[in-house]
Amino acid sequence: MRDLPDRSPLVSGMRRLACAVTFVVLAACGGGGSSGGGAPAPVPPPAPVDAPYASLAAVFAGTASDYFGIGPGRVPKDGAKSHYTVPAPTGDNRDDLTQAWFEVANRDIVVQLDADGRMEYPVVYGPLAGFPQGTDGTPARGPREFLAGSPWTLAVTRHGLPAVRLPEAATATVELLDGSLFRWSYDLGDLRVDLVPVAPEREDGAGANPRAVLALLRLTNASSTDVAGTVSVVPTLRDADLLDATAQPATLYGDVVGPVPWNHGSDRRNYVPRFAEVGPATPGYEAVAAVGTTSFVPGTTDVAFALPPGATQVSSVALLVGGGTAELAHTLGAVRSRAPLAWVNETVRAMDRRRGRLEIYSDPRTAEWVGRALQVGMDSHLRDGNGRLTSPHGGSWMLMARVWPRALAALVPDGDLGIGCPAGDLTWSVTGATLPAVLLGLHYRATGDRAAVASSTCRDQFHCLVDALQAQRWPGTHLVPSTRIWDGPSRGDFHTGSNVSAWFAIRSAARLASEVWAEPAVAGTWAADAALVREEILARCVVAGRYGPQLAEGTFADGRVDADVLCHDGEEIVVASSPQLGFVEVDDVVRTNHGGAATTAQNRFWNAAARGMHWNDSAPVTSPGWLTALSGAAGEGQLRAALDLWRRVTDVDGSVWWWPYDHGETDPDAVLRRASHVGGSTLDTAKCDYASSSAVALLLHDVIGLDADVPATRAWFRPLPPWPSFRWVGGRCGDAFFDVSYVDDGGRVTASVTNRNLVPYRTVAEVTVPSGRRALAGQATGRRFGRDARRVEVDLAPGATATVALDYEAIPSTPCADAAYTAAAAAHDALRTGGFADAATSDLDGDGVVEGHAWRLLAEARCADPAVEAAWQANWTLGASLGWGDAWATICAEYATVSQGMADVVNAWCSPRLPFVPFRRGTAEPLDGRGDYDGDGRSNEAEYEAVGGAEASPRSYATAATRP
Repeated sequence: MRDLPDRSPLVSGMRRLACAVTFVVLAACGGGGSSGGGAPAPVPPPAPVDAPYASLAAVFAGTASDYFGIGPGRVPKDGAKSHYTVPAPTGDNRDDLTQAWFEVANRDIVVQLDADGRMEYPVVYGPLAGFPQGTDGTPARGPREFLAGSPWTLAVTRHGLPAVRLPEAATATVELLDGSLFRWSYDLGDLRVDLVPVAPEREDGAGANPRAVLALLRLTNASSTDVAGTVSVVPTLRDADLLDATAQPATLYGDVVGPVPWNHGSDRRNYVPRFAEVGPATPGYEAVAAVGTTSFVPGTTDVAFALPPGATQVSSVALLVGGGTAELAHTLGAVRSRAPLAWVNETVRAMDRRRGRLEIYSDPRTAEWVGRALQVGMDSHLRDGNGRLTSPHGGSWMLMARVWPRALAALVPDGDLGIGCPAGDLTWSVTGATLPAVLLGLHYRATGDRAAVASSTCRDQFHCLVDALQAQRWPGTHLVPSTRIWDGPSRGDFHTGSNVSAWFAIRSAARLASEVWAEPAVAGTWAADAALVREEILARCVVAGRYGPQLAEGTFADGRVDADVLCHDGEEIVVASSPQLGFVEVDDVVRTNHGGAATTAQNRFWNAAARGMHWNDSAPVTSPGWLTALSGAAGEGQLRAALDLWRRVTDVDGSVWWWPYDHGETDPDAVLRRASHVGGSTLDTAKCDYASSSAVALLLHDVIGLDADVPATRAWFRPLPPWPSFRWVGGRCGDAFFDVSYVDDGGRVTASVTNRNLVPYRTVAEVTVPSGRRALAGQATGRRFGRDARRVEVDLAPGATATVALDYEAIPSTPCADAAYTAAAAAHDALRTGGFADAATSDLDGDGVVEGHAWRLLAEARCADPAVEAAWQANWTLGASLGWGDAWATICAEYATVSQGMADVVNAWCSPRLPFVPFRRGTAEPLDGRGDYDGDGRSNEAEYEAVGGAEASPRSYATAATRP
């Protein structure tokens, strides 16, 4: 791994941690450029290493990930932790919906490589600005049209032997190096070949990046004799130094001309990249060039090699795609403006500036995944030839507001919201109609960039948008109806997430009117209106759910609640992301209960076997639903379980796919890169930056706990992690940068935040005691997540550090708790199948706490909190009513009450002794709630509710000390 500064542990005790692994990953929140009108100037984070790699050879020697990539025999590096497999690509991947794909991208070109290293989908977006089509012998191309090159493959020809395409090698592995670059490795007998493709990226983020991929190739002679031959690109491409107007467009599998349809069919018209739904492609122009010290064999585009025993050769070629020959020549000049090594170092530095360095000593895989998911989210935003993004693609803006906020303004050039005056009917999709305003609101909060929102066009369209939202409210309400969310139906008369979007748009308008447009009276009116919208959402859209009060998917005007507003199709994420908009606090139970209930049978779209949500009736399981599951995690154990669920459905490259399970799937191992419609017809699918981006943004904001408001120069660091420690160097929130750290040493929690900006920030730092603990007397200043917390607020000067600490202790035992614990032990020992000693030393739910300790905490909470005791008694009464003996009723009541993970054990262990499964806890419900498995004429649902099952859940006692 390349050298990085400041690797010292946070405290000396950290040296005792079992897995102190560091990894270059993330720095959340922001872009570059200047902010206008006196707003704080953006400041780069601590400078990354100037030259991460001293030579091209050093690139190949980077530290390989233990979690992402493909090992020998097509084994995923993460093994059984991920359900994804790596099937062998078939031929030229004409049916490629089952394949693993890796992206190499710089926002101006994206290239997808399969598990064998085929560069299958090199795509750019329209002709490059300044190179009009039709002037150099090329046909005219549309400015907003995807242009693609042929599938590229490297072939090795050894003297006297037939050519071997690398994907045809007997073995191939894929490694993630230093969290940044992928390396494909092949064994061709005694010749080892390694390929590292790099999409060169400018570190300053200004201007276009080259629309090219640098293919770095290392050949090693492992034999005892000389080895010589050539390496070539298949198909044979023109030398970029010899281009003329007679060059032909790329062939896209050899026989396709013109636009290629979206569908996949037997006629090979399947040229649609699997990434971020970029759409069908038109053949572009392509070429290859030797770069750096590499040269072609005269008259060819082959690279020669001649290696004595043990020798190594590193070569570099550039593969170019564009709209015409003149553009390709320009791209070649851009590529050659730096040496290949300089491009690699600059590209990695650009990644490091976005990501910073997140170190989670006890969970290095999650730290690494954050970096991978961030890159997936960034790669999805392909820019056109004029530097505009292809689309705002749903949900990714939450992450963009943290790591690349200047792109948000690029999505709304010149502040044009696309709103007419009058605005017309917005109620088809209020979320879609308000999205440009939401983007600009997030952009301004993240950057303080007045120039992007100062135009009269922007101001006038905000006025028209607010007018339209107010005019389209139903009489007597401040809420707006919406027919759709995106392309799916909304719920109830007033969809909750859509109205949260409308609220944020009006609130952003009020802020801009006050701080940019000098309209204080208008700002006051709009701010008051936004407050009424929020108040009414919380009054109308909060209902009684499975775990208590929760935000519903929507509300009916007459106030009724039915299965339609208590469902969740997994693709609406505004409620899950609402703390990032400032709508509710992270620990607000109406939001966490919403996320928790969505992962239970209360939600008619919930698939308990796949642990996911179907996208509408008879549709596949959709991956954004797991973001909602993550948003419902209100404690350490639940967070660990939610992160483990993400790990299950994360592919070998760190990505998630839109629809990993078919409708009704009952096998969690049957995770897919494709899905099927009713009737078995193929459903085209792609990787889901929507889910990846939003999950990372949520993790950084809610769990790592870092947030900032740049124009207000305010920052917050309020962590509640499922790990005992972490450190994030160069943590980014928009154009603000901080170093943050957190340590729980078993008796004290400590959080520190350092201001890395050039201006002071009013900073809040807050820590919360772990589950089942309480603060020592006089130390707590408040409560968070129902637990003791301590908060400080200071003016943090540039370079200064604020630290907050809170000492805690276990909740003392009582005679009542001792008796409850003894009864639990006796119940276990009364059974012939095992005993308490065995169960108590196990961690059956995988939350890092042995069950003996978990049951002790439960016993103490039963005595201290009437709600906990009521939940336990309801579970026990239910078991007894079904004819269990006292021992089984006690044991299963303990399990079902202590944690969601233990409720799974109830289903797996207790259910064989029951006529049906009563403890439906979201992660496992093998029997239908509408069935009648004991034959008494009542449905399982009715029987469960009749004995108080709705209250038998930790989520209904939010302040309980044992809540995981």
